[in-house]
Amino acid sequence: MVRWLVALLAALMLAGCAGSKPGELAKERAAQGAPCEAEGLHEGTEAQQNKIAEECTAQKDKEAKEKEVHAEVEAIREGERLKEEGKAP
Repeated sequence: MVRWLVALLAALMLAGCAGSKPGELAKERAAQGAPCEAEGLHEGTEAQQNKIAEECTAQKDKEAKEKEVHAEVEAIREGERLKEEGKAP
């Protein structure tokens, strides 16, 4: 999380100094794996913004699935631990 924030701040500073074209910063952030941060910039054409929004939704869906899988794995581990301690059927 901190790494992304530092990268975003660095990109913002570079964009300010370099006078990047509209949409370039958002495009760079999306390419770096941060489409949701890029979406918040509201830069570029409508088509670019729609593409970034789709990428953000896909990223959020992936993260949600990863959390579900992690929760399932932890539930299984907890069940096994309870069985080992004789506290579960």
